[in-house]
Amino acid sequence: MYATLISHLFFCELRTLEIGLFAGLSNIEDSCMSALLFGGKEVSINTNIQRLGLSGCRQLTDETLRMLSLCPNLTSVDISGVTRVSDLGLRYLSCCDKLGHLDLIGCCYLTSSSILHLSSSCSNLYRLNLSGLRFLTGPELLTIAKSINTR
Repeated sequence: MYATLISHLFFCELRTLEIGLFAGLSNIEDSCMSALLFGGKEVSINTNIQRLGLSGCRQLTDETLRMLSLCPNLTSVDISGVTRVSDLGLRYLSCCDKLGHLDLIGCCYLTSSSILHLSSSCSNLYRLNLSGLRFLTGPELLTIAKSINTR
C-alpha cells in the first residue's frame, strides 16, 4: 500500500522526508524504503535525499540502513525507536561521508563497538543522540565525544 505511494516520491526533488510516528506511518517496511530510494529498482538511487526521519518505524531493519548508506547526500537520519536495527546496520551508515546528525534513541540492539566505529568513521558527524542507550559506559561516552569534538 505505502510502496506505491512512496515510489511516486522518487521522481520529485525530495530532499527531506519525515515518516514514522509524526506522520502516522510507523508500519513502513524495508520494501517501502526501497521504493522511495530506488524508485522500485536498485539501479538508480534518489540522490536528492538529505534528511530522513524514521522515528518509530519499528518494521525497518538493517536492510534500510544498507540502502541509506548508498545515498550520497545524506546528512541527517533519525532512527529513534527503530528497534530492529543492529550493529550491522550502523556499520552501513558509517560509510555516509556527509552524515552530520544521527538519532539512535532507544535502538536497543546496538553495542558500544558499532557506535564507536561510527563516531570515528563519520568525519562530519556533529550531533549523535544516544539517549536511552544504557549499555554505554562513561569512558566509552568520553571516547565518542572526543572523536566528534576534535574535528
